[in-house]
Amino acid sequence: MRRTEELIYLSQKIEFECKIFPLISQSRWLVKSGELTALEFSASPGLRRKLNTRPVHLHLFNDCLLLSRPREGSRFLVFDHAPFSSVRGEKCEMKLHGPHKNLFRLFLLHNTQGTQAEFLFRTETQSEKLRWISALAMPREELDLLECRDSPQVQCLRAYKPRENDELALEKADVVMVTQQSSDGWLEGMRLSDGERGWFPVQQVEFISNAEVRAQNLKEAQRVKTAKLQLVQQQT
Repeated sequence: MRRTEELIYLSQKIEFECKIFPLISQSRWLVKSGELTALEFSASPGLRRKLNTRPVHLHLFNDCLLLSRPREGSRFLVFDHAPFSSVRGEKCEMKLHGPHKNLFRLFLLHNTQGTQAEFLFRTETQSEKLRWISALAMPREELDLLECRDSPQVQCLRAYKPRENDELALEKADVVMVTQQSSDGWLEGMRLSDGERGWFPVQQVEFISNAEVRAQNLKEAQRVKTAKLQLVQQQT
């Protein structure tokens, strides 16, 4: 119900200058949303390429991506969109002068015009860049936990309540296997008790340094996972 209410609220704020499609669907939910800076090079004959910037708001859903121009009153004008299966996000190693760090590329393999489109975005922090690239990635394969012995693990010291859709809710003593870490204090990981993934601040946790404890945590998580699968198979 909360997801549907969120879609209804968004639909009242969004207009389309491109091909319209119905936003509200019971099978759709918002994965991540935020305003980024798009970088564009304009080429003039005989002149150096000029770098222009403009704000672009991304609404990433589980099945599609909307690209919008921000408007007054927290409204959005959608100029392009694509199904999630046609979206790719990649790190960008391009180095630019000035404040243009934390860059990543966004590829639309099949947009509203039926063609490919490419965008270069800048984020304010490294964690924001990594979080967008992670959110735009295709669903990951199921991990064999017993093969993850070298992956760092953390234990939650203080409960954490998510502020954004891509963050992981934590309760005290939760154990999380870390899959990615930013330089500005954020971790991405998978909670071993239920396999939920997301981002959380590093100050909420402490790293588990004992290798034997980490191995035991993985073994127990794999045992619980196997037991759940067997229960599901028995019920079906």
